[in-house]
Amino acid sequence: MSKTILRFKSDARVYAIKSSDVSYCEVINGITISEELVINEKYSNISPDFGDYRLIIETEVNDTAEMQSKHFEIEKLIQELDRSWIYACGHPFKRAISFMGPYLNFPDGKISGWTSNYKEAEKEINKGKRHAVFSAETITHSSLSFWPLIETTKCA
Repeated sequence: MSKTILRFKSDARVYAIKSSDVSYCEVINGITISEELVINEKYSNISPDFGDYRLIIETEVNDTAEMQSKHFEIEKLIQELDRSWIYACGHPFKRAISFMGPYLNFPDGKISGWTSNYKEAEKEINKGKRHAVFSAETITHSSLSFWPLIETTKCA
């Protein structure tokens, strides 16, 4: 029978980690907790060191009952990490700060509690005409001189 791995990956946080230390990876009660940083060229206009940082929590499960039990155990661990993240990085893991460039305000047809065909109508009106479509993305980022979790054990 092949191993089944239950895996949870955090949403990516944009970090630059300027440390030669090894990222954290430890097995606690059969649950592996590790962190990764994948450099992303998408953020190179901010800094070439910025990448997608994620926490990864995974464990082997053999049946439905074990999977459900491990799910609740991991869920509790994730809640504790969310609460304590400010001590690791100086800001909460669920941080919501953004970098904004020049701001352009164009209507998009969205009005709370209503639906519209604004986008479709806009395409119809502009059919055959030159036009530009703008989009903006909010990026939360931090530069750290350390890995957020302290490396104590290397995973095999």
